[in-house]
Parts: sequence; structure tokens; C-alpha cells
Amino acid sequence: MSYIEALWVGDGAMARLHPDARRTHAGGARADEGAVVSAGKVDTETISGHKNLRLVVDEQKGDVFAFWIVQGAVPTGGHVAERVRVKDGLITEIEVFVVMDEQYIDEIENPWPDVVGDAPGNHGCVALVRACLYEIANTYLDGLVTADGSAVKFAPDVRRTQNGRNIQLGEESLRASVAREQLAFRRNFRLFADEHSCQVMALWLTGTDRPGNVSTAHVIERLKIEGGLISEIEVFYPLEQDTLEGISGWPDEAP
Repeated sequence: MSYIEALWVGDGAMARLHPDARRTHAGGARADEGAVVSAGKVDTETISGHKNLRLVVDEQKGDVFAFWIVQGAVPTGGHVAERVRVKDGLITEIEVFVVMDEQYIDEIENPWPDVVGDAPGNHGCVALVRACLYEIANTYLDGLVTADGSAVKFAPDVRRTQNGRNIQLGEESLRASVAREQLAFRRNFRLFADEHSCQVMALWLTGTDRPGNVSTAHVIERLKIEGGLISEIEVFYPLEQDTLEGISGWPDEAP
């Protein structure tokens, strides 16, 4: 929160940054290297309003995921997802995903309730919780790669949002949607889990190679698991146009 609150007031000195802190914005081509550089960039970021802040924590890896909506210098809002890694009381890594919205922040409806992980969840697992959560989440994530939603462990009333909008409801709708999504590849696939609230965060790269529509998608997803089924999916995928070679700027990481 020292970093997020620093963004709100435009004062990078507030953020508890490690001297070697590194921050990327939807890809490694625009990396801020070092605490001084990152703090200076925070000083120049103009956020005039914010809402719908939600935090999810992977205690084992030391990562905090923040999902929120901002009002920037331009008269439109933006949907933001961030991964913030904390080690020994200092922030060492920040990975940012931003998708702009055509509406003012006051016109953007909160896609999810303000609190997504406050109370313990019902994971429905009898084995090791983290491995079990990953297994359930991967039925969906692998289904996206094969364009086959038949084996995904969806809850009947599953709900998915994409880039803060495009709300999809129900198991039947989501299975059909997964079957239609044609991904060119999946790489740099990284998984995180909040075992307390039963949520999995997936970060990865994919792309579209259709004629006239070539891009790399920088993907972050939040999956909520209840009773062994996926009940919520929140997806952001800012696009890097005209290339299939976009990079995240972060190494692959063991689950």
C-alpha cells in the first residue's frame, strides 16, 4: 500500500522501494530500473481519482495483487491490475497492467465488489491446497490454449469480466466462449495463489496472428474457486500491436 498510496498523491518517496526495485508496464520494453527511477516516475503520474481497490495476497511468494480503477490526467478512466512483490519489508518488483476505458471514472461501474478476498474461501480441496487450486484453475487456462471448454470446472453461475467490461454469465456461455478463443501461443506462464481466499492469479503472454490483426497480449487473470469450481474470472489483456514477440520482462517462475 505504500506504493499504491504514493501513486494516489504523486509522491514516490512514500513507496517502500528496494534500491534495486524494478517496475514494468504491460511488458518489459518499458521497465523502470531502481528505486530512484521508479520513485521519480511515480512523482510524474497524475491520478486524480480512484475506486474499487481490491487486494489479493500470495503469502508463500510474497506477492500482493491490486485490482482497481483510476482517473488519470486525460478525461477517461483506466482499469489497473498490479503485481507487487515484497521481500524483507521492501518492494522489489512491480508489474503493471493498464487498460483504458472510454468513460469517466464516475460512469464506470465497479466490475466486482470492493472486497474479493477478506473472508476465508471454500476451496473444496482435500489435497494440498495450493496444488489443488492450481489444478482447478488450469482446467480453464489449458482450455483456452486448446479452445475447448468442455472440461473446465466452471460453477453453474460463473461470471467473467474482460478489461473491466464485457461481462459474461453462466457456465454455458463461458464454455462456448472458451471454444471460440483462438490463441496463437502461451508462454511465460506464471501462477500465484491466495490460499486464504481461494484465488489463483495467472500471468502469461499470448497473441493473435490473424491477417491484419497481429499483437501480443499481456494477460493477467484472477480466478476465484469455491467448492472445487471456478466462480469468478477477472481478465486484463493490454495489447502490444504489430508483434508476436512481446516480452513480459520477468522470468518464468516455478509454481
